[in-house]
Amino acid sequence: SDVMAGAGRRKEDAQRLHDELKQKFGYMGTVDHKTVGAEDLFRIWRAARSPNDYRFGLQAMNLFYNFGVKLKHREIASRLLCAAMVCKVETEAVELIKL
Repeated sequence: SDVMAGAGRRKEDAQRLHDELKQKFGYMGTVDHKTVGAEDLFRIWRAARSPNDYRFGLQAMNLFYNFGVKLKHREIASRLLCAAMVCKVETEAVELIKL
């Protein structure tokens, strides 16, 4: 019965969250800048557990940049570093610290 209880609660995964965020941007990247922001990025980073997941987080950040969505949050750099460490992307983490 424990297996069945866990089956109903689907763990958030970075790829699904990235895909959902991408859908908010529509075909031409038109998005209401008030409906997307740092919290969407943080949600992906919290779910990230692998180098591939980390890549989804970077792709989401790039999406914001490409479509002019401002990411003004005082914790962005430290949360990105944390995601890099959790995802075992040590060289990326070291490069972030060097900045």
